[in-house]
Amino acid sequence: MAEYTPSSLQFTLEQRPGGLVIPLVGQLGLPPHTDKLQIELVKVYRQCPKILVFDMSQLTFVSSLGIGIFADASRTLRRNAGKLKLCCVQPKVMEVFERTRMTAIFEFIDKIEDGFPPA
Repeated sequence: MAEYTPSSLQFTLEQRPGGLVIPLVGQLGLPPHTDKLQIELVKVYRQCPKILVFDMSQLTFVSSLGIGIFADASRTLRRNAGKLKLCCVQPKVMEVFERTRMTAIFEFIDKIEDGFPPA
């Protein structure tokens, strides 16, 4: 399990049957936080997960750079027959997705379990 703990963003990688969950805690704003997440995602892509769920229940801010990371992740996963899902997005963060008109591009789910097929 990888773990990164800067002053404003924390995340871990959690293996699940069929994919990965990445809980995000804090703010996904500017480098170096965005860079650290991107570096870790490159490692994730090598595993070719079928499903990647970002648990955003504790993410309090996302910048346009952060949305770009999600868009890149979605494209990369689709190329390998995978899917990206955004879970438990807080209202202030959802507002950023709505203002940037990105809600049609991403799949939003209410519970982590909804991101994975039934066992």
